[in-house]
Amino acid sequence: MMNIKYQKKTITTVNKINSNPIVQKTSVNKQTTNFEIGNLVKHKVFGVGKVLAVKEIAADKMITVEFDKVGVKNLLASTAPLEKI
Repeated sequence: MMNIKYQKKTITTVNKINSNPIVQKTSVNKQTTNFEIGNLVKHKVFGVGKVLAVKEIAADKMITVEFDKVGVKNLLASTAPLEKI
C-alpha cells in the first residue's frame, strides 16, 4: 500500500496588467426584475417572444421565453439582451 500526502494550496488568479486579484461580480439586469409571465419581449438575435416562466436562481433569474422563430429558450437575466415590448 502506498501513502500519498497532499499539500493544501490556495490558488489566486492575478490580473497580469496591475497584479491585483481579480474579483468577479455578477449583476442582474435591472430590467429583468419586472418580467412576468405573459410579457412580450424582444431579443437581439431570437426576435420577439412571450415569457412563459421566471425562476429565481441565486442572485439571478432564469427566464423561459417562447420565440416566434426559434422556439423555447431558457435565458439568464444577467446576460440576455431582452427588452420588454
